[in-house]
Amino acid sequence: MNNKVIGINIKKYRKAAGFTQEKLAELLDVSTVHMSHIECGHVSMSLEVLLRLCDCLSVTPNELLYGIYQETENKELSILNEMDEETKLLAMQILDLLRKHEERIKNRGKI
Repeated sequence: MNNKVIGINIKKYRKAAGFTQEKLAELLDVSTVHMSHIECGHVSMSLEVLLRLCDCLSVTPNELLYGIYQETENKELSILNEMDEETKLLAMQILDLLRKHEERIKNRGKI
C-alpha cells in the first residue's frame, strides 16, 4: 500500500465530510501533527486508527486504502464484515478450529 495515495484519499474524504485536520485528529484521539503526517503519507497508521477513521468518515477501508469501494462477491466475507469485533474474532476462531478438524480428517487416510 502506498502511504501517499492513502493520505490523498483520507484528505478527499475528510474534506467531503466537512472536517478540518484538527477536528478529525480530535475525533481520532491523535495529535494534529500525526494526522498531518498521515495525510502527507509520511507515516502509516495503526489498524485501530484506520478503523476509527473509517467510522468517522463513513467510508470503507477499501475507500481509504485504494480510493474505491470494492463490492465483495463473497457472501461469507460480507457476513463477517457486518459483525462487531468481538463476534468477528469468535467466528474466526471457530473457522480456524473447523479448518484444523478438516486437516485432521484428511490426514487420517494418509497415515
